[in-house]
Amino acid sequence: EISALETDIKATQKDMAELLKFRNKEEGEFRQATKDDTDAVGLLKQAIVALSKYYQKNKIPLGLVQKAPEYEQDPDKAPDATFASGDSRKSEAGGIVAILEMLVEDTEKELKEGRADNADAQEKYLKQNGALQATLDGQEETKTNTETEKADLEEKMAQYDKHKDELGDDKDAEDDTAKSIGTDCQWV
Repeated sequence: EISALETDIKATQKDMAELLKFRNKEEGEFRQATKDDTDAVGLLKQAIVALSKYYQKNKIPLGLVQKAPEYEQDPDKAPDATFASGDSRKSEAGGIVAILEMLVEDTEKELKEGRADNADAQEKYLKQNGALQATLDGQEETKTNTETEKADLEEKMAQYDKHKDELGDDKDAEDDTAKSIGTDCQWV
């Protein structure tokens, strides 16, 4: 029974160690992802600032909405692909900045969700580890009680063996006394 309890205790301790190892791995991945996302937000914000300065310096309008192509003649006919004005990409400037701003928002949202997921994972870990710790405590208590019970039984067995030996010695003494009386009294 004690051996089985020791096996159960080792299995529970192994489960706890594996759970901790998994949680530490999860935590490390979370920290790395958080660092990467934070760095990405910083870089995106720097890019937005740099592009905004560039557009201001070169007096390129920074509209947040790209204009749809305008058709001068026939709405069913595609516009001419030649760029006579030379500023063919001016209308895209605001679109690039808007895309970068959306990426910043998405990354910040991902950071927030990651933190919430990590907090949830930590709560689940604590709950699972607490349950395993309670199981381990119960197993160790049962083992201690069983070892105490075994020690009590061994002591009782030792006392019984001692008592049995004493009874055997008494019987031997009685037998010797009876023999000696029989031999000593033969003269009578």
